[in-house]
Amino acid sequence: MYQGRILLRIPLRIAAMTAAVFALLAVSAGVAAADLVVRGDYTVRSGVTVDDNIKVYGGTLRVNGTVEGNVDQYARGSVIVGSRGHVDGNIEERDLGTVIVGRYASVGGNIIEKSSGRVEVLGDLGGNIEEYGAGPVIVGRYADVDGNVYEQRAGLVEIRGRVDGNVEESGNGNLLIYRTARISGDVTEKGAGRIIRY
Repeated sequence: MYQGRILLRIPLRIAAMTAAVFALLAVSAGVAAADLVVRGDYTVRSGVTVDDNIKVYGGTLRVNGTVEGNVDQYARGSVIVGSRGHVDGNIEERDLGTVIVGRYASVGGNIIEKSSGRVEVLGDLGGNIEEYGAGPVIVGRYADVDGNVYEQRAGLVEIRGRVDGNVEESGNGNLLIYRTARISGDVTEKGAGRIIRY
């Protein structure tokens, strides 16, 4: 009888430990990866993949490799996606800095400029460009924007490449459409600026 109790306790202990391990795995699977938080300038080098979101405070982020999450830039500084860089998510810039997407670079989500910085897309963008300050928006000749382009204030909008959605300028800035531009949607100037075609 004593021997039977020991044999019965071992499977119960194993079952309890197994249940605890599965519970721990279930909880950790539901927790998102921590953001990479950087103060000052930071570079994602070519060949390097960052599988988190990146938050940059008071510095410029250069992406020459891959960021699988979103990029948020706070205070002074810019976001520069180099000619072979890639960002899977969105880029949001919240101050006077610039967002540049290089010629062979790509961004899978949206670019949102919350202040008066410049947005310049020379490569591929899977989402929208939204500029809420007085900074200019430039879509270069070889750029391909899958979404819409919105400029909400006094910034200039210059389209030389492809935009698969609408282009809208709502402030005092002009909307410049060049001969090389290909726009699938509507072109609208809702403010005091003008639409100028070259």
